[in-house]
Amino acid sequence: MKKTTRRTKVPKKLGRPKASDNTNTIHKIVRSFIDLTYAEGVSALTLQKVATQSGVSFGTVRHHFNAKDRDLEKSAVTTILEEAYSFIESSIFEERKKTNFNPLKAYMNAMFKWLERAPESSCFLVYYFFLASTQQNIPIPGSVFWERGQMRVTALLNESVGMGLYKRPQNFEATALHIHSLITGTCLIALTSRSKNAIQEQLKLTLKSLDVFLVE
Repeated sequence: MKKTTRRTKVPKKLGRPKASDNTNTIHKIVRSFIDLTYAEGVSALTLQKVATQSGVSFGTVRHHFNAKDRDLEKSAVTTILEEAYSFIESSIFEERKKTNFNPLKAYMNAMFKWLERAPESSCFLVYYFFLASTQQNIPIPGSVFWERGQMRVTALLNESVGMGLYKRPQNFEATALHIHSLITGTCLIALTSRSKNAIQEQLKLTLKSLDVFLVE
């Protein structure tokens, strides 16, 4: 009779968490922080509430977010801006399939559509911009994203001119910067209200201002 050898299971060694696990945990913490800020307000927010909402321990939150290595508010701003630009680019891609595609207007429509679909994220940006404008130790968030947005508007303006939708402005770079500031400013105004009607009104005003500005 043939003997069978029974293999002994070797327990897995406990080591450091995988990088992907850490990334998922950090994302959950940041998203919980954003959602709780919108739902309960900043004054009622605590790290323990963030931990409970995230499904992790208080120590885990403190481990990933501390004043020296990573700031929770700055991480939230970065996350929001990354999500916003991803949504905007996806919306523009879909708009390109239409026969009446206008690059600049597609960008504006996508921006305001995101404000409607992500109220918790958009309201958090208002809160942080307010802090940055009133406290010297808090920098204006997302300078890299600001530059990316400005370059995107410049490229879309160039595309719009190439399509014959507008005449080429005499001072092209200054015009692109003006349009970018117009969009950003009206978005911030729209962000102060949770009303969809107010957001739509700001969008109409922005589109009308764009036509007047470029025609003149």
